[in-house]
Amino acid sequence: MATNNLINTNHSRVRCQQRGIKSEHLELLDLYGMECPCPGGGMRVMFNKKARKRIERECKDKQVLDKLFKLYFIECSGVVVTASHRKKRFH
Repeated sequence: MATNNLINTNHSRVRCQQRGIKSEHLELLDLYGMECPCPGGGMRVMFNKKARKRIERECKDKQVLDKLFKLYFIECSGVVVTASHRKKRFH
């Protein structure tokens, strides 16, 4: 696995702890995720269909994958601002 090159704010560390998001999951999201702009000037990093298929080939644990595919984080200037689970589809 790659080294963790993500810079987290105190807010993002607290939110990850509250929401049960592991740093390994954020690393996978950083490696395989797709960036798209979000309101406020940051970038939302989440899995697209192509990335999901690549990860499904490497990991066969369906329960872990279901949780992983719902994650996203907001990044601004290379710093992770917050992370969460998607509850509905982004447009």
